[in-house]
Amino acid sequence: MWRRSLIGASLTVLLVVAAVQAVSFAHAWRFTHFVDAGGRTRGPEELSRVDRAWVLATGVRVPLPLDGRGLDALGPGAREIHIGSAPAWSLPGEGRGCVGLFPGYAASRSSLVGEALAFRELGYSVVVVGFPGDSTSLGWHEAEHVGQLALHCADAESLVLYGKSMGAATILRAVGELGVEADVLVLECPFDRLVTTVGHRFESMGLPAFPGAGLLVFWGGLQHGFDGFDHNPVDYAARVRVPTLLLHGERDPRVHVDEVRGIDAALVGPHRLVVFPDAGHVPLLGADGALWRREVEAWLAR
Repeated sequence: MWRRSLIGASLTVLLVVAAVQAVSFAHAWRFTHFVDAGGRTRGPEELSRVDRAWVLATGVRVPLPLDGRGLDALGPGAREIHIGSAPAWSLPGEGRGCVGLFPGYAASRSSLVGEALAFRELGYSVVVVGFPGDSTSLGWHEAEHVGQLALHCADAESLVLYGKSMGAATILRAVGELGVEADVLVLECPFDRLVTTVGHRFESMGLPAFPGAGLLVFWGGLQHGFDGFDHNPVDYAARVRVPTLLLHGERDPRVHVDEVRGIDAALVGPHRLVVFPDAGHVPLLGADGALWRREVEAWLAR
């Protein structure tokens, strides 16, 4: 009798473990693969209890990033180009240098129009890069596009790399891990470790980060051919000697201030962290345009 009970309990445990792994695999797939149509799942803070339960059962829905605004938003002289396989917009400047801009998770080139125009006003040529494909590796493989952008701007007087959120993490990997050369980095809200920022999404749903975050990072990395537990911008930062300006929102629920302070402390070259009061995980140019412009212009003037 006890043997049958033991076998039954073991089978139950195996079934539960298999079900958890299957759900985690599906969640990781949906988080990193875009759909062609339909609305995006709202942020965890905006969901009702019923909606949260549905998301936990089925995963998030992330539409393919599309450009809401086109070349006209950048003004005369803007043109469509490609940086390797990545679509990009190019707008010539006044010879001060080149700024390559990289968007955040599931964001299109349109999300960077304001920042591109701000850099253009400072005399820089700008290249706004969109990450190609119907999926994302959350900055791991996307870092290769940063290297291709550096080659495209090789003849420029200087190269500035600007990124938001995932785009900022992408740049840190490109410079710190892949050896891409640049003159200045301007980074908004980079996460310190992939497993940490995924964990914050669980916390926003009112759930503990363990073990869900680790399972999603494991399966997501496996699906995209890398070890998700090695995707840690705070480690990349320890090999970054390029002068780096970090910009961050004080009330960011996706990346906590202490995590960005850790990146700031790890940087080897000149660095500065500017915290925007009361701002969340939002475009900081929109949160406080005067502070953004003042800090960026002063850093570039160095």
